[in-house]
Amino acid sequence: MHFLKPHYDTEGPFGLPMKDAQAQALEAIIKTLPQPAEPKFVTLDKAPSELLPGERADVSWISTEDVDRDQEVVVAKGMDDGHFKLNPIVILQHCYSLPPVGKSVWRNRYKDGDMVGVKVKTQYPKRPDSWKDDDWPPDTTFSLIQSGLLLGKSIGFLPTKAHAPTDDEIKKNAELQHERTKTRKKTKNQRTMSLTCRVAALKLTSRPTRRPRQRR
Repeated sequence: MHFLKPHYDTEGPFGLPMKDAQAQALEAIIKTLPQPAEPKFVTLDKAPSELLPGERADVSWISTEDVDRDQEVVVAKGMDDGHFKLNPIVILQHCYSLPPVGKSVWRNRYKDGDMVGVKVKTQYPKRPDSWKDDDWPPDTTFSLIQSGLLLGKSIGFLPTKAHAPTDDEIKKNAELQHERTKTRKKTKNQRTMSLTCRVAALKLTSRPTRRPRQRR
């Protein structure tokens, strides 16, 4: 994979560019997991953003505890961002060959009414005098966010623990009863979809808005 060496040291596990320390940390995590361990991606096609007055920054949801397109739920309290914070850069559309567009300042679990998930603060740095190219990617990205043309956010993650929904979880979210029924009907030769999981964050990315996220 082609990537910009000023921002990454090596091609780590799963072919993802990362710092050497990140690669070593991720390899250690993978050794503790059932094999084959595979990364996943979840996208919020319209992640509500709060633009912060006086700052080139926004606060937005990157994940919620809704049933996603893979019939899974990413549990916010299970997020382990230790790997990501070793190099907390935000890239556009998972394109590692382009410069980062921002920096993730923090990532926290939030509850807003019935919505539970992970919110982040992202900063879009000003153009330094040393930058000689015509375009400064954070300027373009932040302008698109300000205009409402770029709203999507996504996470890349590695599930480290998963289980089918419990009776207590179903009481809190009736959607999970349907998903558990479908899971129990699968044969031994089919892949059983887990409904909740703990995650180790790999990458946070911004991407253009596409179709609305499906809800069941």
